[in-house]
Amino acid sequence: MAIKMRAVYYGDKKLRTLAEAISEGAEKKADTIPPAYNVEKVRLLFVCIKGKSNFSDTVMRFFTGLDKSRADNVAFIVEGSAGSADKIISAVKETGTNVIDNVLYVKGGLFASASAADIDDAKNWARGIISSITG
Repeated sequence: MAIKMRAVYYGDKKLRTLAEAISEGAEKKADTIPPAYNVEKVRLLFVCIKGKSNFSDTVMRFFTGLDKSRADNVAFIVEGSAGSADKIISAVKETGTNVIDNVLYVKGGLFASASAADIDDAKNWARGIISSITG
């Protein structure tokens, strides 16, 4: 069953590569945060983001505006350690949107790029998320 989904990213080349990999076959290509085209009535939104404690006002506005009319479900890929994106995840939960508990954490680094294994892991993780939503 096909569902309306999108992938957005905020960060470096590795996160863009992962967002593009999981958005293959989606209605729209992976986009930056904030996206060029508004997120509206998406059943599943994949977010690839670098975990850190402070985010710009523009990024925070995007996440605090993700209510049920924009996205039913949000799943996160976080470059960083567990808990490094809790501020963003909490902001999305407060809007009433369903946040998928299965967060995929990937290693980062100054010049990190996505390996073939990283891409495969992200695709398999995304397929699992899609299956859990579509039943």
